[in-house]
Amino acid sequence: MKIAGKTVVITGASSGLGAALAQRMWRAGAARLILLGRHEARLNQVVRALRADSAYADAVLADLSYEDDVHAVVDWLRAHAGPVDILVNNAGAGAWNFLEDSTFAEIREAMAVPYLAAAWLSGAPCCRRCGNGSAAISSISARSPPPWWARRHGVYRRLPRDARALRRTGCRSARQRRTPHAL
Repeated sequence: MKIAGKTVVITGASSGLGAALAQRMWRAGAARLILLGRHEARLNQVVRALRADSAYADAVLADLSYEDDVHAVVDWLRAHAGPVDILVNNAGAGAWNFLEDSTFAEIREAMAVPYLAAAWLSGAPCCRRCGNGSAAISSISARSPPPWWARRHGVYRRLPRDARALRRTGCRSARQRRTPHAL
């Protein structure tokens, strides 16, 4: 996937893999980075570090487990970003419990961010007509998850089907098949 000169949106960018991907995308020549996260101080810290390195980066505060925030992100992207070339659906949420120890609300939150929000953002007109790509980040553990990750396994299995549907709109999809430290 060519990154140079592209507008890149990364969800879950306030720390960890999302923050590391933002640095990598900038070093690979991304023209603009739009970083989404729900932890304002950490997200702003990541953006400040990128700007100190002369990156064109924006922070968009959003909790993608809330439908209103997902819609607000799509509206913000339409108004301020123009067409998105690369969308990296990296955000995740939820408690790491055994399924039988989880409440319905915890299961809903665990599904909302990595699947529902990712599907809605990927299908949004500002992202759908990208012509370049969308990426869903998932660790190798989703292929053979421990029992308490049953919720995540369902998300991992659904993403390839969605990626095939997006290809009809001109987008390509890339899936991370290794653990984050393999980058």
